[in-house]
Amino acid sequence: MFKSAASVSSLAYNFLLSFLLLFAYNGIFLQKLYAVTGSGWDFVSVNLIVFLFLFAACNLLLWPKTAKPLAVFFLMANAVCLYFMADYHIAIDKIMLLNALETDSAEAADLFNKKFFAFLLIGGILPAVFFCRLKIRFAPLRREFLLRLGLTAAGLAVAAAVIFPNYKYAAQFLRNNRSLKYQLLPVNYVGAVISAVKIVSRTHHEPVAVGRDAVFRPYWQNGKPVLMVLVVGETARAQNFSLGGYPRDTNRDLLPYAGDLFYFANTVSCGTSTAVSLPCMFSAAGRRDFKPGSEVYTENLLDIFARTGYRVLWRENNSGCKNNCNRVETETFCRNYACKDEILLKDFVARANALAGNALIVLHQQGSHGPAYYHRYPAAFERYAPACQTEDLSLCPQSEIVNAYDNSIAYTSHILAETVRRLKELSDRYNVIMLYVSDHGESLGENGIYLHAAPYMIAPEEQTRIPMLVWLDPDNADALRIDRECLRKKTAGSWSHDNVFHTLLGLGGIKTSVYNPALDLISGCRKK
Repeated sequence: MFKSAASVSSLAYNFLLSFLLLFAYNGIFLQKLYAVTGSGWDFVSVNLIVFLFLFAACNLLLWPKTAKPLAVFFLMANAVCLYFMADYHIAIDKIMLLNALETDSAEAADLFNKKFFAFLLIGGILPAVFFCRLKIRFAPLRREFLLRLGLTAAGLAVAAAVIFPNYKYAAQFLRNNRSLKYQLLPVNYVGAVISAVKIVSRTHHEPVAVGRDAVFRPYWQNGKPVLMVLVVGETARAQNFSLGGYPRDTNRDLLPYAGDLFYFANTVSCGTSTAVSLPCMFSAAGRRDFKPGSEVYTENLLDIFARTGYRVLWRENNSGCKNNCNRVETETFCRNYACKDEILLKDFVARANALAGNALIVLHQQGSHGPAYYHRYPAAFERYAPACQTEDLSLCPQSEIVNAYDNSIAYTSHILAETVRRLKELSDRYNVIMLYVSDHGESLGENGIYLHAAPYMIAPEEQTRIPMLVWLDPDNADALRIDRECLRKKTAGSWSHDNVFHTLLGLGGIKTSVYNPALDLISGCRKK
């Protein structure tokens, strides 16, 4: 395909590619490594060891039919990953990759801009063309194999000679600086691919049963059925909710209902991406035991509700329910973020009345999904200006990014207020309850970090602290036997996504062995 420009031996080709992959694309890794080690022997030895392992990998993988295709793949992949690492200051791990795999075309379009394609051209396409034009000289197979074996063995021996005399120090260094592996190209994305493949390859023909002993035991006393609405927010962070002390009145639309709102300011998410947090909050496992991918073959909260006679309805205005709604009725209104979140309330009262009986409705927002925050709200909700009007956040000052984000939070507050208004219309027929919780937070440029999906162990709190609130209809307060003052005091505690599963079971009057009252926000606040 490409006319050869020069002739090099296969080993020289592998050496050059290894050198380029490490030192041309790893400025972020080298900078962070230098900050940890300084310019001494530790810095040199880590780079030497990484280079020798990369060279060994190239000697193992790059043969006559694979050398150029793999070189092109690694150069292009390095360029793409480096763009997102440099522009959004993200780290790459299996969760980030799973999140990327579940990104739809509209989300992807928000991330691709002129800078991305310039990065791809200079960092990926041009180096790939250069390596494709090189003519690679391979020795006869036996000699080629022995040469590679000898050089690889020698390189690994050098690496071992560097590591083993200082093994205890090296082990401690790795333990204390685990985040470095998320910055090292191509090690980070190769490891992420291997881990992600393991996750998605788990197959089960039938869902693993959860809460099969569940029974419905209503605790309310007025004979009405219960209607619970769970609003799942997208990318809302607690730091920008005025209910939690943020100086801007981003929650002004909720003020008419403030006396009946219970805002849990100290709440953390299960993950930093929708792909993890959404299935985790519906899982009985909790953050400690939840395994990404298990939602494909494991029953969840919605299955338990449906089993006990509840009508369950999932209304979708995001990129999908991440396998949570596979076995319940689902309504998807728009594709590719074409609609604002108010579409979730279309014919809401009529739809709720038609459910006729105990019901759980889930409203899945697009919320504040970035980087195109300005697309998430109607023009009437541009309360803070000027707002960043591009997906390329590097082109906007941080103040404009925050303005656009705050406008999206204000619009979410409007959606919640409209949900409450409709529930109040239904309160003569139902005992109505609303719970709102975001899936994860968002970085808006703090310390140079943007968006979300950072590895949880190193994620900033902007990505893990989330808003959660409960609205209780005052007209049904006595029937639901909830001590509101008791619940108000509990809002000062520390909570998490783990509480969602058990709180909804408790509010729904569902008894099952997987219910843990210690994780129910309402437990302990029910009147005798």
